[in-house]
Amino acid sequence: MGGIHATMCLDEVIDRVDSVVTGEAEGIWAQVLEDVRQGRLQRRYEGGLACIEEMRPARHNLLPPRYAFGAIQTTRGCPLNCSFCSVTLFNGASYRQRPVADVVREFQLIPQKRVLLVDDNLVGTRSDHNGSGQGSVSRHGCGEPGQAVDWPGHHQFCRRRGVAHIGCPVRV
Repeated sequence: MGGIHATMCLDEVIDRVDSVVTGEAEGIWAQVLEDVRQGRLQRRYEGGLACIEEMRPARHNLLPPRYAFGAIQTTRGCPLNCSFCSVTLFNGASYRQRPVADVVREFQLIPQKRVLLVDDNLVGTRSDHNGSGQGSVSRHGCGEPGQAVDWPGHHQFCRRRGVAHIGCPVRV
């Protein structure tokens, strides 16, 4: 088991599963799989914070052909540490951005006409964060004609402004 709940409530989940991955799993997942193959699964693996620059594209080809939405994550982390939000605790207190070229390549692999950007904080915290990645994606020819972008999650009221320069319809 892994994810936000398993990381934040380890004592609650550790006795209910064979193994728990805390933090972001990308950096430790290959070890977890190897340990399963070798029959030496550990009770807990600490994933820590993944190196976002080395993040591999999601396997969009594994979704059923009639899946309604594609999804992409371009950033992680947030320095704001809002009392109601788990992002700073789980994904770190710095705003980490994937390289724009990697985002563009992954976006072009998404076959769905509607795409969810699953970032937790799309507006950033400084003027150089606000929309910079989205504008660059647009300049690199990302997306298909008629492809829409949906922005679920936190800070929805700010996102319409950050997405406006992409040129895609926005559904909030």
